[in-house]
This record gives sequence, structure tokens and C-alpha cells, in this order.
Amino acid sequence: METLLGQPEDYAVELGLKNSEGNPAYTGLDGSVQAVYQEGNLVNIVIQSSGEEGPSFHGIRIGMPKEEAAGKMSDAYPEIVDSGESIQFMNLDTKRNVVCGLNGNNVANINVSFLSDEEIGNYRQAREEQMRAQYIFPDSNSRYLSEEEVRGVETDRLFIGRNEIFARHGYLFQDEGLQQHFNSMPWYSGTVTAEQFNADAVFNDFEKKNAELIKRIEDEVAGTSNVPGQFIGSRGVYICTTPRSFTGKIEILSVGDSSIQYSLGALEMPQAIVTEEALITGNNTAQANLYGYEITFTWSDAENMYVTSAGELTGMDSGTIMEITTGMGYIWSTEFNRW
Repeated sequence: METLLGQPEDYAVELGLKNSEGNPAYTGLDGSVQAVYQEGNLVNIVIQSSGEEGPSFHGIRIGMPKEEAAGKMSDAYPEIVDSGESIQFMNLDTKRNVVCGLNGNNVANINVSFLSDEEIGNYRQAREEQMRAQYIFPDSNSRYLSEEEVRGVETDRLFIGRNEIFARHGYLFQDEGLQQHFNSMPWYSGTVTAEQFNADAVFNDFEKKNAELIKRIEDEVAGTSNVPGQFIGSRGVYICTTPRSFTGKIEILSVGDSSIQYSLGALEMPQAIVTEEALITGNNTAQANLYGYEITFTWSDAENMYVTSAGELTGMDSGTIMEITTGMGYIWSTEFNRW
């Protein structure tokens, strides 16, 4: 019956459908099919018969399980809404709308119509609102978040909001609660392990800056400002878990009450490139400033550290320093910490 779409009213007669004078509805196949026309244009098709010999629409028939029907329809009708009592298939470009009434799990009838511009607009708006409701920060990948809006989010949701940025790129979380949360989101597809993930390569600038902002406010709101004895970072050598041209090597040389001393280098280099101090800004964070180039060290626990940066650095070894401090994961190395 899909061949009726886009054809003139005379085509219904060619298919053997009949109507009485003045009746806009054409029927056929013992009343199992009805096609309604207005001013010569098809506006509605209804299919009600069952069985292998009954009429079909885009391969679906009465009595077919809805899962099978969805498989046949999804190529040309990608928008699918399952209400339980019916399943709706839409193509917003062609404005075609197919609603299958259900009897249990099987198709009971097929109703084909055309969507108005208003209906399409309302559907798109509802879809956008539904999608946005699945995020804490729906557009953290496409604009810079303001400090005010981040501070307006509940503390426990900041943690989820920051990790949404990772989840968009298929990150597989080691935190069981986080993994369960994102598994419940229809947009999430976890495929990349922590060892494989390279934030610097996949994050755009919006995502990098927003992740840093959320983390900073998250720590402030959670009350993790620097208090002597609470800093969780460990002294020792940390090795990059996601190396690129160089395998980053960061050594925390000492931990004081308000600052740490660190050195930056690489396994491929005989000695450290730079040794500096970083200010402890939270119980798991420290920040350094190299001539305007800001480096943030963040520990998830005593042995795992994530390093991010902001700004530009010029001069000798600047490329290496930027590479090993931009969105890189590090782990405390037993091999290099045999005191």
C-alpha cells in the first residue's frame, strides 16, 4: 500500500480500490484497506486485515511482532515512539507518519497519515527537551559554561555533570555508580577504557575548560580547600598511562602544607625538563603557573593523577611540556619508587 503515497487519486482505482460517489474514502480487499483523499490528495491509509495474504505497508503486516515491524520501518522512518498501546514511525523530512495499533505485542492495525509543520515542530521541541533532561550540562561540549550556572547545580550532580563530558566520548568508568548511571542514558555507548582514553585528543576546547571549571567548583563546594594533612597526593614518580610522542614522567619531590615541588620530564629523556612549585588548592588538587601556562594536577586517589593545562607556552621544550600536561592520566609507579 506504500505505492499509493505520492500518486494521484486515479491510482487507487488502478489498484482495485473503489468508492461511492461523493465519498472521499476508497476501500478494497473486502474492506481491509481504506484510502482517504481530499481535493485529489491522499491524506490517510488504514489497513485492518490480517494474514500473509493481507495488504502490507513497507513490509509490515497485521499480526507481526512490533520488534519485527520496527526493524522493517527504521530505515525509512527513523523516528520511533513506542507508547505501549501503539508504536509510531515518522520521517520528518517526507512528513510521513505511520501509527501501528497494538494487540499485546503484535500489530493490530496500520494508520498512515501526513504530519503538519506544527506537529513536526512540536515533536522536535519535545525531543530536544527530553534529550536535554538527560544531561546536567546539555551543551558543555559546544559552549563555555559560566561559573554562575555551574555553582547553581547541586553538589552531588556536579560530579555527574563533569563526567558527562567523558561519557559523550564513550568513556568506560571504573566507578560502578557512574557506569550504572550512564548505562541508563539512551545516548551513551561505552567503548573506551581508561587506559585507551586520551582526553587531549578527543576533547574540544569547550570540554577541556568546562571540565576544569566544574572540577574546581566541585572541590570548593565539597569543602576540599587546602587543610594541612588532608592532601591525598603522594610523593614519588608518576608515569603517563596514555603516552603519545613522549611518555610523560612527573615526580612529586615534596609535599608541604601549602605547596608541592614537582619536576616534569619523559622516560625518553635523561633528566627533568623543569622543576617548580605548585600551590595546593584542594585536598586533591595543585596548580602551577609557568610563565602564564597553567598546569593543574588532580588526584582521584593517592596513586592516580590527571593533569590538565590552559594557555600557551613558548621556548625550548615547550612542545614536550604541553604534550605531557594536557589531558593526560598518570599512575604512581612501583618500578620508579623503590625507596
